[in-house]
Amino acid sequence: MPERLPVKNLESSGVAFLDNATSTLEEYREPVTAFEKLRWSVCALLCCMVLLVVVCNVFGLVLGPLGLEAAALPTERGCLSNAGGNFFMA
Repeated sequence: MPERLPVKNLESSGVAFLDNATSTLEEYREPVTAFEKLRWSVCALLCCMVLLVVVCNVFGLVLGPLGLEAAALPTERGCLSNAGGNFFMA
């Protein structure tokens, strides 16, 4: 039974495949590590932009009702309410 199973051939071809894959990946190690810092910088910038949008919306939702005067016209609203509206639109 062991004579019919080509275990040795499978093992040697598997090792050759892994060696080839390792050498191919080693060729791309330097370019990938060079772009690692750039990738982190871009991701941090995108996260800060999303955080800025969320913070502006929260400020708008908090400052708008705090400065609300029910009897005042929308054109004559207070500074706090106006700032809340500006933050909310930003």
